[in-house]
Amino acid sequence: MKYEWKNKYADQIALKGDRADEIFRHSDRCLVEGHRGARALLPENTLESFEEAIRLGVDALETDVNMTKDGVPVLCHDRTIDRTTDGCGVIRQFTLEELKAFDAGARFGDGAFAGRGYKIPTLEEFCEFMTAHREILLNVEIKDYGLDNIDETLATLGAFDLLPNCVFACFDASVIHYLFERYGVKTQGFLGKDMRRFRRGMNGTYSELYAVGVEMNSLTNDCVAYLNDLDIQPWCWCCDDEQTVRYALSTGVKVMTCNDPGPAVEIIKK
Repeated sequence: MKYEWKNKYADQIALKGDRADEIFRHSDRCLVEGHRGARALLPENTLESFEEAIRLGVDALETDVNMTKDGVPVLCHDRTIDRTTDGCGVIRQFTLEELKAFDAGARFGDGAFAGRGYKIPTLEEFCEFMTAHREILLNVEIKDYGLDNIDETLATLGAFDLLPNCVFACFDASVIHYLFERYGVKTQGFLGKDMRRFRRGMNGTYSELYAVGVEMNSLTNDCVAYLNDLDIQPWCWCCDDEQTVRYALSTGVKVMTCNDPGPAVEIIKK
């Protein structure tokens, strides 16, 4: 897919408004994000999982992008399909047609979801699904660090006018730098100790981050205050029960990512 990037992101923001920034930065409450959809309830990163998270009432969805052998971005957390399907191997070794033959429900719920039609979706299929849910924000994590995957991911989201809804995440600071410098998009990283190739200093990685995701075992009031002082959005993962939800809220996080969004939605939105 060809996509001319000069000023295209800025053009979409000007035309559509920066929906993600407006809601992430100015919401008067913590937002609830579905982790790979509702991965505690349905096979992760499937369209059915995203649909369930939306039904439960999330404000945002988190997903992960890898690339096939024939250059198609697909939604899968791991570089391999071993954990999430009935197959095995690296995603880059399969064409899309080959990948679609595997069952993405086979290893979820002790096999109870096998043979029920769950498939690894393409990013394009996900975008088509999201055009009916433009009120939902998107946290898109780059898992395959190849520039072809990054460029095609941005191009696909741009083609569906979804960039104003997006923040782009990665554990690799060099990918964050590429996203920030080439595209000027909003980026989400992690604490410096958790990132690869993290650059310290005034002009380092933190200067390129819109948000930082903090794992629950690192989440403290001081950590949130530190990120707020840097004007970086403090987010956290994962909050799946009343205790963790209430603790996260007490620290002042702006977004909590949930494998099961139900408890967070119940406490925060109802």
